[in-house]
Amino acid sequence: MRLNPVDEIPKCPITLTPIPELEEIAETACGHIFEKAALEEYIRRNPSNPNCPVCRQAIRAISSGEETIYLSENTQRRIETV
Repeated sequence: MRLNPVDEIPKCPITLTPIPELEEIAETACGHIFEKAALEEYIRRNPSNPNCPVCRQAIRAISSGEETIYLSENTQRRIETV
């Protein structure tokens, strides 16, 4: 069964907004892409134990100026935001 082309457009797992329509995106160390503001709000609501909303891998956000970096607690891999 082939998906409808509309269903193939990647979406933010939190807001379900199509990724191409987002102005600012954030990618976690585990490779999941989100609307930046939605991911930041998700992390703010779960400050003691922030996990990726998709795979539940532990993440932490470090902000410096206008840039936010999302690090994986497991891999310590730097992820940039756009």
